[in-house]
Amino acid sequence: ARLDEAFAGSGLPNEALRGRFDPKLLGDSDVYPNIWDEDAGDLWDELVGYLDPVRTLIREAADRGGGIVVWIC
Repeated sequence: ARLDEAFAGSGLPNEALRGRFDPKLLGDSDVYPNIWDEDAGDLWDELVGYLDPVRTLIREAADRGGGIVVWIC
């Protein structure tokens, strides 16, 4: 599958992701960063602000026949 189809194109809409967002589970799982005890609504508002730009980045890279490199340090 194309990169955008695998992630951005066939991805769940933000509303569906919101229904699956579980800050308590993220905190209990020690998911970095350790911010999951903050207000769930505020956390969601911050996170959702990153989703559309990431989807756009992936779609544009796929449209150009490119890819994305992720470096986690």
